[in-house]
Amino acid sequence: MPFTFGALSGAPAVLVAGALLDVAVQLAGWAVSVLLKTDKIYDFTASCTYVALALLSFFLGTSPSSSSPRQVTATVLLALWAARLGAFLLFRVLKLGGDSRFEEALKKPSLFLVYWLMQALWIFATASGTLWLNGTPGGGGSALKATDVIGPLLFFLGFAIESVADAQKLRFRLAVPSNKGKFIDESLWSLARYPNYFGEIILQLGLWLLCVPSFGKTAAWLTVLGPAFVAFLLLFVSGVPLQEAQAKARWGEGDSGYQAYRKRTRLLVPVPKLCGGRV
Repeated sequence: MPFTFGALSGAPAVLVAGALLDVAVQLAGWAVSVLLKTDKIYDFTASCTYVALALLSFFLGTSPSSSSPRQVTATVLLALWAARLGAFLLFRVLKLGGDSRFEEALKKPSLFLVYWLMQALWIFATASGTLWLNGTPGGGGSALKATDVIGPLLFFLGFAIESVADAQKLRFRLAVPSNKGKFIDESLWSLARYPNYFGEIILQLGLWLLCVPSFGKTAAWLTVLGPAFVAFLLLFVSGVPLQEAQAKARWGEGDSGYQAYRKRTRLLVPVPKLCGGRV
């Protein structure tokens, strides 16, 4: 029997329940952060929320005995990615200290609330495809689709790139004290300036593709705004622009080594820059 929430049932009901849980957790996280005057739980709270939404949608929309392989796979992949990223970000913030994004926001609770609400929107947008899939009885049918293969392949490609890039950069900063204040030009980072962002974009697209068979002729196709939102924020708002501004402030035009690094490496895709191109 489909899950119901008020007048809604099935996937729309699961979406609403997920949205309410998402917002509630972020508001609680904001309150704790303001009380303790810390930003160290921001990213970890997001990861915990993803895991909670994956499990909530799975057990509300289906059950272990009636779930489809597609629903199980999407739930596990979303939880796996969130758990890996959350553990990494928590370790990083404990080792390296607070996040420079929040220096001013921590002094203004109302401004900090905006960051937490933006996080709630990010989480819901990127998890919406899985929420819909898990809320759909049968999970889009049992027949194998091309997206059931392409989606996980893209996910694991992106997951591997993001995980390796994160580990390489953290090791660069922690293993050799003399690297403090330097830019990384090793391994994946010698091929692209933001390979971790490329991995994130690819894995989110793969996870969304896995959910496509459950959409049918409904507005669920709008969940494509999830991976699109990730790409937009990383490329034009809080990802690349912020990192580029920080790099310019640290190394600027006067560091010939950094300028040479920029010229010989791509922005996102970690492959040798043999034929020009920016991405």
